[in-house]
Amino acid sequence: MKKILNDLYVTEDERPFNNSVKTISYLIEGKKENYLMYSSSHLYDDKVKTFIDKKGGIKAQILNHRDEASEVLKYVRDSFSSELVCHKLEKSIVEKYSKIDILLDNESSLFSDFEVLHTPGHAIGSTCYLYHGIDGNYLFTGDTLYLSEGQFRVAVSDENKSQMIESLVKLKKFDVDYVVPGLFIGEERFRKFEDKKDFSLIIEQLVESLRK
Repeated sequence: MKKILNDLYVTEDERPFNNSVKTISYLIEGKKENYLMYSSSHLYDDKVKTFIDKKGGIKAQILNHRDEASEVLKYVRDSFSSELVCHKLEKSIVEKYSKIDILLDNESSLFSDFEVLHTPGHAIGSTCYLYHGIDGNYLFTGDTLYLSEGQFRVAVSDENKSQMIESLVKLKKFDVDYVVPGLFIGEERFRKFEDKKDFSLIIEQLVESLRK
């Protein structure tokens, strides 16, 4: 895994849909526990397992939504004796692949390290997480908010636009230094905000676009 911040590592990219969409998984090296964000078939790689083991394993694998559900989840849970986390509205899909240890319910905290925000729009149980890291506050947005050729986009169908607008507005409450999506198109995986007001401006622009 490649180090991208002082306490954040990323797997290699993969293209699960055989198009331009790339997905990834991140390892957070926490002060007491480590966490795996999202999912990736690269987690099957023995080199990745060895790397994570040397870092002390993981406390939990944390999902944004149902599209991350696959046989990888059980492999990770069994390999690291870790917990699996997702929103309760994603349970019916995720539990087809692995036992779920923690079901989230809207806004809450998680392991005292994360702030949790339910952000439906892409999926009914899509959930974003704000982690207070060494280099600032990392907002893990999954597919709710992602980068496409350097521009922020949302993955939402027409019938779910109103939900996505509400979710985006809720995200503005967070003090964000980095947005770290679960997918991206192009070369830019994540974005650092030198001026935190820029994050709010991007949210406002996306909301305006959806309302049109």
